[in-house]
Amino acid sequence: MSERLVVIGGGGSGTAAATIAKRCNPDLHVTLFSEFPDIAYSPCGIPYAHGREIPEFKSLFLSTVQRYVEDGLDMRMETTVTDIDLDRRTVTARNKHEGFDKLILCTGFLWEQPAQEALEKLGVNVRMGTKLLGFTGGADGRVRAVSTSAGELECDVAVICLHKLPNTSLATSIGLELGTLGAVVVDDHMRTSAPGVWAAGDLIEVPHGLSMLPITGLTGSHAYAQGRVAGANAAGEDRTYDPVWIPWGFMSGDYTIGGFSIGETLAEAMGIPYVVAKGVGVSRARYFPGAARTHVKLLAEPGTLRLIGGQLHGGEGIKERCDFLAFVAKRGATLDDLAWMENIYSPPIGALYEPIQIAAQNGLAEHARAREQVPA
Repeated sequence: MSERLVVIGGGGSGTAAATIAKRCNPDLHVTLFSEFPDIAYSPCGIPYAHGREIPEFKSLFLSTVQRYVEDGLDMRMETTVTDIDLDRRTVTARNKHEGFDKLILCTGFLWEQPAQEALEKLGVNVRMGTKLLGFTGGADGRVRAVSTSAGELECDVAVICLHKLPNTSLATSIGLELGTLGAVVVDDHMRTSAPGVWAAGDLIEVPHGLSMLPITGLTGSHAYAQGRVAGANAAGEDRTYDPVWIPWGFMSGDYTIGGFSIGETLAEAMGIPYVVAKGVGVSRARYFPGAARTHVKLLAEPGTLRLIGGQLHGGEGIKERCDFLAFVAKRGATLDDLAWMENIYSPPIGALYEPIQIAAQNGLAEHARAREQVPA
């Protein structure tokens, strides 16, 4: 009889865990439970759908349930798991019991509710129990009102902003260890405190690569990678998930801001010593149309000059540079390594990492001047 793997959650980590487990061990019977009717949904694209950069919300669905069925997965859509019995190795859904040998929890997050009393003391008009129905715009294309179940509220700006909390209800019900952030504790194989149970995605906490402090609520790409590791290990492989250096980025119009690990404010708050290296380069060859300035600030460990953080802003190529910096920082790269590294060049993209090299070279020069000023 085939081993039975149950995956609870149909987000990035859940779909990754289920598909990788089946790929690594085709004989494994993999069942995925999701409370929703659709799969492979990208919530990160919601702002762009609202902004009409993505014409339709349905474009945010990257695959279909049928595709996963064709890959050999037992898909249980619109089916909520209400109970787990680790002793009997069963899950309960729709008042029926389903057996399993191995279990992966990928239950994601919940939105934190507003702190009503504190907000009202600040003069905020809090509308509890009120459903958001939509937005009303004027002829100029700007929002003019918010339509709710309690009527229309006039406004000049509408901001949707809620904090994510780990959805640990099932994990708590079976006694899994939670960490200081209220998320599930896992090791580098995504194993929980219970034998034969893994977890991945927004319900777990993982260590930061520099400080080794736990963090949670990361991106979809982190959830997907964690799900891959959990699925592979549940299928019998031996994969590890490294502490994270968190490359990040976002766009404001055609301008991009990004970074990785920590910046100066967080370094100072955590008491982490650092030196700064700054530089300005261009996104393409200087003579090529569309060339834009790229600003780079790097943080390095005093003495060793090992890379520990950075922030970048400018036009194109910020994302690639942040990914690169997070990867080389994980590998222990120094400002000296960056200053003398190889660099691709082509006029439409310029020397992609030239701004980083400029910052590193400036940092080395500043470090050398500082050392010369130290009395013998």
